[in-house]
Amino acid sequence: MTIAEIEQWREPALAGTGSGLKARTSDPLAARLNDAVRRVGELSMENEILRKERLLQTRRPLTNWRS
Repeated sequence: MTIAEIEQWREPALAGTGSGLKARTSDPLAARLNDAVRRVGELSMENEILRKERLLQTRRPLTNWRS
């Protein structure tokens, strides 16, 4: 194999790998999955915060309210 043959194959190969990576990043199914995973994470954090707040509310003693 000569250097000229390698050079001829190099450019198309590099162009092909770049387009292959671009096609993967714009996959609509992967984007929807990422959005769903992000939303599940947000809801999990919100549930954890609400559970802790509810626990604090039940432990908090009643205060004497003065008017």
